[in-house]
Amino acid sequence: MHETCAPNLIGGDPMERTRISHALRHEIGNSFRGFPTRSVEIQGNSAIDIVLWDLWGQALGAPIVTLLGGRFHTRLRVYNTCTDSGYNNRVRPKYDSQIYSRKDPAPKVIGRNEDLLMQVYEPARLAQELLDEGITAMKIWPFDHAARETQGHRIGAAEMTEALWVLEQIRDQVGDAMDVMMEYHGLWSLPAAREIARATEEYGIFWQEDPIGLDNLDDLKWTCPVFVPPLVLV
Repeated sequence: MHETCAPNLIGGDPMERTRISHALRHEIGNSFRGFPTRSVEIQGNSAIDIVLWDLWGQALGAPIVTLLGGRFHTRLRVYNTCTDSGYNNRVRPKYDSQIYSRKDPAPKVIGRNEDLLMQVYEPARLAQELLDEGITAMKIWPFDHAARETQGHRIGAAEMTEALWVLEQIRDQVGDAMDVMMEYHGLWSLPAAREIARATEEYGIFWQEDPIGLDNLDDLKWTCPVFVPPLVLV
């Protein structure tokens, strides 16, 4: 942002948003499009694009939604990703340092909005609190602990029961008033992922997110009727 993009932006005309966006993608800095630099470059370019839209709105005295063609919806439904305030901001020595299991002792008190703990130990309470706030969809990941135990190659009966208990608690508490999304963080092999999908089907899962790694091309070929290159899938 500071070393590569800023020198090419300072002194330019922010109203030339399309020209600037093209330059950022094709002419400025490292034009390599492969992994992993693509992610960093696209995120940086996106941040600049948002700023340019904001400058457009200020210069024209209009909200950005008007510049983009006007409102279509007056309300949008949201879902809750069941983390806590430190989940994405805390430096973690290992990826799984915040994967909890009911095999571990539960905290004596779990405060309101500590969703990461509640989804493991008190999922019924979590679903009810969200519903009381008008949130009718939630995303959880009760199978991550099992994936850590076997590196995602298989799931045993005990681990399956522990994870499904979370879904049972939610459905017993709020019924079908809550849509449940399942996040798997790409931790599973295809056979195990299929087994989990079959086991969770009766709970009416809204979506199953990233059950297998996007770099496992053989598994991706099986999941797609026609093989699509992985960059398109992402």
